[in-house]
Amino acid sequence: MSKDRYATLHQTAGEALHMGQVLELNLGILIDLVNRGRGSFVDARKLIVEENKKTLGQLVAELRKRATVSAETEHALSAALEARNYIAHDFFLRVVDAFTNDSTHQQAMELLKGKAKQVAIGAAITQGFVQGLTEHLGGKMADVLIRQDI
Repeated sequence: MSKDRYATLHQTAGEALHMGQVLELNLGILIDLVNRGRGSFVDARKLIVEENKKTLGQLVAELRKRATVSAETEHALSAALEARNYIAHDFFLRVVDAFTNDSTHQQAMELLKGKAKQVAIGAAITQGFVQGLTEHLGGKMADVLIRQDI
């Protein structure tokens, strides 16, 4: 097994999964902000959002219930969910040969980079929504804090 193949596959998958967590966090914040509506940033104090323990799929479904988004956004979020789930649950099971074969490694990396881009687009869209709604409610991104159990 080539250390280089091993490292590039794992690093790229790890970065994509990190973006998936950013997407998940953004969706939880967005849902909380939508639920709260106006008046969330009374006296310019911090808004403390509870950590949402729902899965990414559950969060996407929850957002669909609470907000109307464009067809393009709906498609991007669905693609991001599918891509993140593929990376998390299927990718390494389907590309076993990528660790020992140059051609398979290249194909696996192309697939992984494409899926990672879909996840990153979903994270960027939700980040924009969170920022826009936060500002609309009279706050700043720095005012949004997540209460977490570590």
